[in-house]
Amino acid sequence: MNTAVRIVCVMLVVAALTSCKTGKSKPVETPEETAAGFQPGAFLTPIRHEQGRYADLYSPNSFALWIGPEVLQFKQEMAKEAGETADPKMDADAQRIAQDFLVLECHIESAFSDSSIAYDVVGFRGMDDVYLLLPGGKKVHPQQTVIGPRAEEEGKGALKVFRRTNLLVFPRHDLWSGGATLDPTAPSVKLVLEGYASHFYFEWPAAPGSPVAQKWSPAAEDAKRAVIMGYTQFMSSVRRLAHMFD
Repeated sequence: MNTAVRIVCVMLVVAALTSCKTGKSKPVETPEETAAGFQPGAFLTPIRHEQGRYADLYSPNSFALWIGPEVLQFKQEMAKEAGETADPKMDADAQRIAQDFLVLECHIESAFSDSSIAYDVVGFRGMDDVYLLLPGGKKVHPQQTVIGPRAEEEGKGALKVFRRTNLLVFPRHDLWSGGATLDPTAPSVKLVLEGYASHFYFEWPAAPGSPVAQKWSPAAEDAKRAVIMGYTQFMSSVRRLAHMFD
């Protein structure tokens, strides 16, 4: 082997050894920790009239439920206690939905004097805007809105009472930045309903400290309200969310 060939061989060996050494010393990249996002101090909250012409457009019986992992697990456990057969695939989809989306389950009631308007507003029809209001005035509109398939109707004296359960779906993380949609340091989050020259809202104050998801054990009245829409019915309405990016 002549000198030129030996030099080339040595250079190749050194380059290979340097490459191996560099590869071993390079730190392993790990994905960034997923932002926890905003955590409410209570999951169920009543409707409130903020301002506007018709304070009786919505009934005080209206309420909204914050569907996070805790509430979804509660629905699931109540379904099993009621004798529903477990569906592992549905349960897996439920975990994915709770991880990627915030769903607000809105139980809307109206006994407004104009029954045609009462019927419309329980389905958010005719409303000017429906959105999450964040500190600083930022509005976040739902990615999807699932209006209940039918409105319940009940006579109340000369009035008719209408009820409907609607689901509002918000992404937990921004598609581009990957950051939490809701600021974990926000003092509260509001869901605002604007329409008919009136403003109503549901508000979830933040939980104190730095809470983590844990099992939810609601009071009896809240437990009843939480399962008005059962686990299977809820999942049937939103299950496609678990496979949006498949």
